[in-house]
Amino acid sequence: MSSSNTDNLGLCIWSSGDRVLREDFNTDNEIIDKYFSEHTADTSLHITDDERTQWNTASQCGIYFGNGNTSRTISLGCNFEPKCVAVFAMNRPGTYADFNNSRQYHFQGFASVSGCQTGIEFDSEAANITVSQDVSASYENEYTSLNQSGVSYFWAAFK
Repeated sequence: MSSSNTDNLGLCIWSSGDRVLREDFNTDNEIIDKYFSEHTADTSLHITDDERTQWNTASQCGIYFGNGNTSRTISLGCNFEPKCVAVFAMNRPGTYADFNNSRQYHFQGFASVSGCQTGIEFDSEAANITVSQDVSASYENEYTSLNQSGVSYFWAAFK
């Protein structure tokens, strides 16, 4: 048995004349394990795994399918407040020029907290975008196509 103990945890300190007992080591291990478990579980001192994931996530991606409505709000479901988002149609060019009808169709959009392209609006606090599907030209002979029926769209939001 030890003749003295540590001030903080009360762990055994043996002097040269002390008899060392296995029970003393077992008790010390239980004390250390208890304090270590309590310390690491204290979320006021340490972050949780969910918090770590949220803080380390710099981007989030998703897909939506166009339904043809002239306006549609897409919830990004980000676990952070995004600062910008890019949207583009999958398997389509960013811009398609219809030379026969003198029209251009835009299948991509970019939005940020500082501003947005025509056809996309951005609410960073709610992590939503509102996309447009033009039925008439939004600018000269240009049409925004960010919700064309049957088209798959990819979005990427960034911190």
